[in-house]
Amino acid sequence: MIKIIKPIAANYYLNKLSKWLSVNKLSLNLSTTCYSVFSKTSVTSNCCRIIMNGIEISRVKSCKYLGVYIDDELKFGVHIQHVYRKLIKFVGMFYKLAQRLPNCLKNPYFAFINSQLAYGVEIYANTSKNQSINYIF
Repeated sequence: MIKIIKPIAANYYLNKLSKWLSVNKLSLNLSTTCYSVFSKTSVTSNCCRIIMNGIEISRVKSCKYLGVYIDDELKFGVHIQHVYRKLIKFVGMFYKLAQRLPNCLKNPYFAFINSQLAYGVEIYANTSKNQSINYIF
């Protein structure tokens, strides 16, 4: 069961986290900290105001976490576009290699392309059917 935390409760828990961090002599870089509200429908941008140590934490539509871009609707369209832009750069290289070394395309493919496609594919490949996954595959 997913528990929905209201902004007041979120601020309360962030204050507790801030105290714990200071007691343990740790810090949190609030300039790089952000949050998202996951929902199937769009949520207004002023629904939540989360503050820690007097600094408002910014709300973002998507963020990069462990190399995968996660958007607020969990459709991974931003990540798919990112992977596509990275892979399209290799088209010219493979075209030239195919003309000069037609039997040696397997090693560069696995070095440059397959690693990009395989990373996190379990997460973003089974997303909504209307996404642009066909860009990549």
